[in-house]
Amino acid sequence: MYCVNCGNKLENGTRVCPFCGAPTGAPPPRSGDRSRLWVLIALITLLLLAFLFVFVIYRILPGSSADGQGEPAQVSTPTPTFVPVSTPVPTTAPTQVPTPSPVPLVPATAGTSTTGSYLSDIVYDQQGRLWLATEQVNGDWYRWEYVYDQYGSFRYRARSIGAPATKWSGKFMPGTDITYCVLTEPVDNCIGLTIEYRVTKVTKGDGLGRRDLYIQTGASSWEKIGDFDYPSYSAVSATVLLDWPTLLEAFATPRQNPDDSAFTVDQRLTEVWIADRNYVTLREPLVPAW
Repeated sequence: MYCVNCGNKLENGTRVCPFCGAPTGAPPPRSGDRSRLWVLIALITLLLLAFLFVFVIYRILPGSSADGQGEPAQVSTPTPTFVPVSTPVPTTAPTQVPTPSPVPLVPATAGTSTTGSYLSDIVYDQQGRLWLATEQVNGDWYRWEYVYDQYGSFRYRARSIGAPATKWSGKFMPGTDITYCVLTEPVDNCIGLTIEYRVTKVTKGDGLGRRDLYIQTGASSWEKIGDFDYPSYSAVSATVLLDWPTLLEAFATPRQNPDDSAFTVDQRLTEVWIADRNYVTLREPLVPAW
């Protein structure tokens, strides 16, 4: 453009001539141009802030090096395994530890008895202790069971001698109105017994109920060793183990609640266990009942 007063050439948009000072009549700048300028400045500022934020986050992420040259951690993608439809997918079952069981060792010579004969057909329990063993003494074979206390210490070894001969005594047991059975030959070191009991005839009242089991331990001393139920008029068997080996001379089965009933009884010992006197390590006297 040119100045209308002096004719000099001017820049477009010049409102006052710099040569003569006359106004040129050029229109003022539009406000829209200034607004677009501020918007551009704001966008540039936001871009700079975003770049700075990304840079800071990158520096503090795990795996970045101290100088900013660290590479981001890479997550490995597992390779897919394809199982055919016809092949069943195996399932993992929990591992079960088998419970050890006694293992027989036949024949064996794991030890000798006090008489010098060898033990055979040995069986150990789950704790690895001697449990069962067969022994031959003077031409006779015996099957022994080894017994331990609650602390695992050996107490004795025992074996069955079958059913000993018994007979009715014809005497009354002290404190009762019943007679008792006497062994033809007393059994020493008795450690357990099995009794068979049956009411054969009831003449008065009821012959059922609970029974106590007493044994005579010598010198007319009686000791209660257990009890058993008699719920019906049929034969029942009861096995009782003694706390300590003791002398067995007689046995009796009085009712726990005596009444005025009257009945007859058939009772006998079907098995008696004895401890080897040479192996007994713990022995205490029984407290007599009377």
